[in-house]
Amino acid sequence: KTGSPDLFPICDGPGEASVAFFEPQVNTDRRAGVLTRSLRLLIPLRGPEIQMQDQEKSEARDRRQPGRSSTNSLWAGRSKVDPAPPSLNAQTLPALFVAQALERRFLPFARCRHFESLAWEVVSWNRTAHEVLLLANLLKERCGVKPGDRVAIVSSTRYEWIVADLAILSIGAVSVAVYHSLTSADSGFVLWDSDAQVVFAENEEQVRKICEISKDPFEVPQTEYAPAGQITYSVRHIISFEALSAQVDCASLHLYHDVCSAEARASLSDDSTFDSLRQISQHVKATDLASIVYTSGTTGAPKGVAQTHDNHVAMLDSVMLSGLVGRGEGVFLYLPLAHSFARLIAYAVVSSGGDLIFSAVTDRKKSKFQPTQILRDLSDSDPLIFPSVPRLFEKVMEGLSQPKVFKEKVAKWAVDVTADARRGTLGTGFVAKQKLKLASRIIPRVREKVFGKKLLYCISGGAPISVEALEFFQDLGVLICEGYGLTETTPAMAANIPNQMKFGTVGRLFECNEVRIAPFDGEIEVRGRNVASGYWKCPKATADAWDAEGWFKTGDIGEIDEEGFLKITDRKKDIIVLAGGKKVPPAYIEGKLKNSGFISNALVFGERRPYLIALLTLNEANVRAALEEQGHTLPPGGQAIAQDPNVRALLSAEVSRMNAKLASFEQIKRFEALAEDFTLENGLLTPSLKLKRRLVIERFSAQIDAVYARPGLE
Repeated sequence: KTGSPDLFPICDGPGEASVAFFEPQVNTDRRAGVLTRSLRLLIPLRGPEIQMQDQEKSEARDRRQPGRSSTNSLWAGRSKVDPAPPSLNAQTLPALFVAQALERRFLPFARCRHFESLAWEVVSWNRTAHEVLLLANLLKERCGVKPGDRVAIVSSTRYEWIVADLAILSIGAVSVAVYHSLTSADSGFVLWDSDAQVVFAENEEQVRKICEISKDPFEVPQTEYAPAGQITYSVRHIISFEALSAQVDCASLHLYHDVCSAEARASLSDDSTFDSLRQISQHVKATDLASIVYTSGTTGAPKGVAQTHDNHVAMLDSVMLSGLVGRGEGVFLYLPLAHSFARLIAYAVVSSGGDLIFSAVTDRKKSKFQPTQILRDLSDSDPLIFPSVPRLFEKVMEGLSQPKVFKEKVAKWAVDVTADARRGTLGTGFVAKQKLKLASRIIPRVREKVFGKKLLYCISGGAPISVEALEFFQDLGVLICEGYGLTETTPAMAANIPNQMKFGTVGRLFECNEVRIAPFDGEIEVRGRNVASGYWKCPKATADAWDAEGWFKTGDIGEIDEEGFLKITDRKKDIIVLAGGKKVPPAYIEGKLKNSGFISNALVFGERRPYLIALLTLNEANVRAALEEQGHTLPPGGQAIAQDPNVRALLSAEVSRMNAKLASFEQIKRFEALAEDFTLENGLLTPSLKLKRRLVIERFSAQIDAVYARPGLE
């Protein structure tokens, strides 16, 4: 983890790492204008194996009609047309998997690390196909799942998640992803709304969560088809990835590793497995629903985005054409597969015939996020591509920006020297050249310690990443390709790719969609094969978000420059995107805060930050009465009462009470009590008494910064 004394080893002998140079054209958008220049990025020297993979990747790219020049397709302007490989002729996700598995049989599909031994287990495409068939048969024959039925997966990211997903899709059922970090009530809403009767659960924690919603009533918000209220919800079958310490009594229980045991796999021949997979999936059509991914709305009621097989396949074709993920490339995947960004990366690796790398499962009973283990496995596994949300990059950047030990200070010095050379401020004399030479020896060691020896580039998505972070990692010799999209676009619209980059933008469009900028407010609108057709069981919300011609309103404000790069300039909707990529509707949490008799108004903030904070205004009469009853004398009012320790203790108890009912990423970690309320008179409320969010943030920006700078949490 960052700050560890052994994180950044430096070169202490003659055995320096060999490096090679490549010169992508990188455009950096600055306030003074657009500065275009060629930047030299240090990367590990490619050996024969990597060069062979590059040749395969180059051959795999020449497979489609030339694209438009405004897209990020490597086909733009080309005339050569080669037949598509079998996997890209597939029209559904199970057909795509079978085609690649037949071609790649004994090659690695995944690498999984064992926590105890730290050994890496390589799982072949053949074995994965066997397990997909065994689970598909379980779903059909013992669980009674029919085409179109919804089957949920409640788990953190691991190999079994992908196998379960492919098994669901193979029989024509619909995969419903549920974040493992959700509360039991929030998980229950997703299961109830999707009517999922069969659930894959990761471990004992998730199984108990599912059982809890069948016994204890939980609140569901109002939807288009039902009022708010309390319900219980029961599922018929649970398939657990891990063994349980006690029997459950809420559903029929099946254990993944019993169903997919070595004996069960040995009973299947390779040829019969592929024949059976083709047979059970032959009735799945491109227009069939493949997945429902729930995304929060501003009202707090999650909506399920209905994604078809064609939505996914169109997106995958475009990713392949862009060259963002190619054949034989190891991709380290730690992002939650309940998030559409992670799911796209996983499908892209399946589509390209690469291999996925999964971090070790550190706890067999609970779904814990272990960043230390993830960083350890990342560097040890030597991936070629690393997709992540910006928060992890920012943590590495923070560790180097504020060094605590000698090795970290040396690493920061090397990055600073490289940055000065990029800016042209290092100089050209003998001393400057010697500094740059030494820095070029240190930087590969730093990069290798964090990202492994073979990294080609990273992919950033799920939340915006700053230009400062992109430039920092560029100086570290790490190229980060930022992309953009929404769950409704399955889930990408545009991305920077290694040879087509412009910092400050989210890249050029993928081939599968087209974008227009609304003339009145500059909202980005998109349509294409990758764009979902609507929300699950929400016709009104669908009609509000899609027009009659199929254009989806993203809620973001943006512009497309003369080179075809898309830039996001503002957010029309109020959804907060945390640094980790989680999306939170602030109005929902603000409403809960205002339910307290001591809080008159609240603003929740957290855009691009690691967690949420709140600005709170006081219902002074209630606060004063409650504390005076406890024997506390309060100052007359204003800033003094807002900062009174007894008032802060009262508010802290209210925030803690509310947090107990929220998922961890929805919780308020810090708050600030304001002396001034939000009113019509001071311009912070609209005539209809709605919060002028942007104006409040601007007026209290200093307080917001001070809250994040404060040590400790509430």
